[in-house]
Amino acid sequence: MRKIFLLALINLLVACASPQIDQLPDHDFTQYQSFAFVEQPDLESLDFQRLQRQVTKLLQLRGLQLQDQADAQLLVDAKLIQDFIMQGRGGGSRYRYNPYYDDLELVYEPPTHYVQQNYQYISISFVDTSLNQSIWSATNVARLYEKSKTPKRELYFEKQLVLLFESFPIPVETDEVEVETTKIQR
Repeated sequence: MRKIFLLALINLLVACASPQIDQLPDHDFTQYQSFAFVEQPDLESLDFQRLQRQVTKLLQLRGLQLQDQADAQLLVDAKLIQDFIMQGRGGGSRYRYNPYYDDLELVYEPPTHYVQQNYQYISISFVDTSLNQSIWSATNVARLYEKSKTPKRELYFEKQLVLLFESFPIPVETDEVEVETTKIQR
């Protein structure tokens, strides 16, 4: 019961955590009309393609146009950062009655084995091509686990990027941005 409560509390804290955002102070972001993505040396994964589609959609809502890298005013450096955590399985704590001393004691047993859980999170930086420096960057703190199914992955990228772009200095030109909030069955 305690484990379930702790896991629920941790999930609540992670879900409520806001993205980490940094930007160049007193910079005029209204001067930009075009963007391009930084070339990635590795093979683009399906998740990276989802990330690019959502970033393109959100930037086009703000009036920026996708162009070639040589002609763009902003370069978007989007990354999916791979990480892992080791989770202990088994073990835990339990109460044991000792009839010799007529005593109830708490016994802690360490985890019997550990399982590695791989996940990834999003990091986005915008580089001004004329200044050749980063002007805005954001990193989300929510995790996408590798075993998530395709619809859940699509929804993850959509929700996390909308959260990241809420504090983007260039306002949305249309009235509202909708995020589909359908329940996804495992």
